Amino acid sequence: VDLSRDHLRLVCIPEDALRDLDELDSSPKYQVWASTVWQGLCALHEYAEVKANGSRPAGFLLWCQETGAWQSNKLAMTESETVTSNATLRDRRRFPVHDEVDRSGRLHRVRRPEDPGRRGRNIPRVYFLDDTDGATGKMHVGFIGPHRYVRNTKS
Repeated sequence: VDLSRDHLRLVCIPEDALRDLDELDSSPKYQVWASTVWQGLCALHEYAEVKANGSRPAGFLLWCQETGAWQSNKLAMTESETVTSNATLRDRRRFPVHDEVDRSGRLHRVRRPEDPGRRGRNIPRVYFLDDTDGATGKMHVGFIGPHRYVRNTKS
């Protein structure tokens, strides 16, 4: 996260988006998880840079498929219908966002880099919002932390 804030100027990560990173860092798999999160944040930044330079890719998922910047099979661009129709589960995905994006300072996030083969309460999750066509021109991360904070029907 610190590296991202120092080097990825088109990725916005507010302090209140971070949950129990020290717990993730103390896990036996911390190096793998840190690398995976870093790769995801770099892909978000690269996509925002491409758009800032005037290119108009069809969207983050298709851009990842075309460029290989992020493995598209490790990217969930929507939540299940079960999650979106359940108010409690949906509200767990309401994360902070820059007030230039939404005056309330909070928005629902439905996109996240993930590894479908990895399950568990403490697997890291990253939720983001694409505002590259909006007021900020950035990718906004609303959550980085253990999966248990954004439970679904299987967790």
